[in-house]
Amino acid sequence: MASNTIDSIITQDFVFNIDNITSNGLKTGGILVFDSLAFESIEFFIVSTKDYTDGTFRMIPRHGDDSNNANHVDVPVEDLTVAAPFIFNTDQIFRVGYFGKKQFLSAHILATNVTIGGPAGVFIVANTPRHAPTARNINP
Repeated sequence: MASNTIDSIITQDFVFNIDNITSNGLKTGGILVFDSLAFESIEFFIVSTKDYTDGTFRMIPRHGDDSNNANHVDVPVEDLTVAAPFIFNTDQIFRVGYFGKKQFLSAHILATNVTIGGPAGVFIVANTPRHAPTARNINP
């Protein structure tokens, strides 16, 4: 008897790996490695852990049409589900939806008032591909 499976409908990628932020300033994140226009739903998740000591971290979502981050600009508030600023500190996770029409997404973290700091990161979850997965036979 043949078995069927459905390909995954959720994709995620870190655009700013969870890292220990120990100084003030702009920390530049990476770029999303999948095409954001291929999905119906995109969300930024901002993560800080219980090892946080001090400082204020603000996530800055960015978007653009090139894959090398050269023309990325801050995402305007009308393209997000929640208005900025996205300020976080101890042991928190925030979720911000994205409505924009740019193909590539990235994020930065602006750190202020840091003396010791703590871990923080940003990842993006894409859900519901525009081309829906189909059942396929994995055991002919």
